[in-house]
Amino acid sequence: MGQPTIVQRLCQKSLSTQWLANLVLFICSILFAIGGVETLLRLSSYGEQFRSKHFTPTSTLYPRFYHSSDSISGFDISPEFPARVFNHREYMEAFGTPFTISSNELGCRDKSMDRREPYVLLLGDSFAWAFVPLENAFGTVLEELIGVRVLKCGVSGYGTRQQRHKLEQIVKQVGPPSVIVVAYFVGNDLEDDYLYPEYTVLDGYLVRKVTIRDSITGERQVYTDNELREQIKAHISKDAPTFKNFMATHFRVYNLLQRATGLRRLASMLGLADKHSSMATVGKERIEEVFYRQEDEWLRDAWTLHLDNLRQLKKAADEQNAPLFVVLIPTPAQVYDHLRPADEGLDWEHPNRRLREFFEKEEISALDLLPEFKRYVNQPKPKLNPQEDLYWHYDGHLNLKGNRLAGLHQKYT
Repeated sequence: MGQPTIVQRLCQKSLSTQWLANLVLFICSILFAIGGVETLLRLSSYGEQFRSKHFTPTSTLYPRFYHSSDSISGFDISPEFPARVFNHREYMEAFGTPFTISSNELGCRDKSMDRREPYVLLLGDSFAWAFVPLENAFGTVLEELIGVRVLKCGVSGYGTRQQRHKLEQIVKQVGPPSVIVVAYFVGNDLEDDYLYPEYTVLDGYLVRKVTIRDSITGERQVYTDNELREQIKAHISKDAPTFKNFMATHFRVYNLLQRATGLRRLASMLGLADKHSSMATVGKERIEEVFYRQEDEWLRDAWTLHLDNLRQLKKAADEQNAPLFVVLIPTPAQVYDHLRPADEGLDWEHPNRRLREFFEKEEISALDLLPEFKRYVNQPKPKLNPQEDLYWHYDGHLNLKGNRLAGLHQKYT
């Protein structure tokens, strides 16, 4: 067979060029279509769900070894922890830089304590610990306003039983305070007591060991150390700088396609996705049972236990001759009507009324911030604005403005 003629070679070259052009056109069309879908997803409600899903859970934000084990509370803040970056995504998006966290010799998120100075002791959970720089925390705001040292000893995840133990530990080291302020978060302090000890420290990480498996029966789910280690490994692997992790945390289309079984199987064959969904994060979403008028039997028992813990906290304060003052911090859904689920059976002020009645009966001074906060909010809006509103949108904790407002109201109470 003879050599191809010049005409044949030109035709072959033309066909090859046309095939390549068609391939490029096809790829560009696919990319353009994916880009269009990605844009639509970002503008849709799924885009908001995506951001919420990929906002780092509280238990994984803390630097390793920031918490240590405690035989009574289950965990506590490690004393004298050096300053480390706290990767709070919403704060960084709003202000451009992260902030640092540390602890003093008492295991409190505060500067060193002069044992000779009078002080007000601030206890509580993550709302007292504050998801803002220390200088913006409401404990610091209160300290500046009243001119008295406020020892800020809130610990994320603590219930009232653990707060009592923290009080006893602080008093042993620096003596009794002049006043004890408890930042009580309406959204989960009852649950924290019910699940006590809810968290533990494993391999230097704070993890949720106990959750509510069934909100109807109150059945608990207790994870083994091996299960928790597997979940820790899953969290760490999600943070690794791999192609899959980059795609999963930045692109809505990729995330959506991973949910499709057939496409997931194909993607796994190509090494672009895991064969199975990764293990769930430690713990489940917080329940909102506390807002129901009608309570299940387990919830009535939980309230009985919880109120007794508050009673014991009052007793511990009396033993130190220190007045107890409780500040009720509402949930974002209590303050902002548009954040509430469409369930008419929920009574959003039920726990506040119940607690106020209890405090009056037990002669405990208290301030309910719910009516105070509602005076300062503008409704409705599609989502919370960190510059204008009182809470972070995805995180759910008080932002800088919310912390300042909480501190101001305590000053004038």
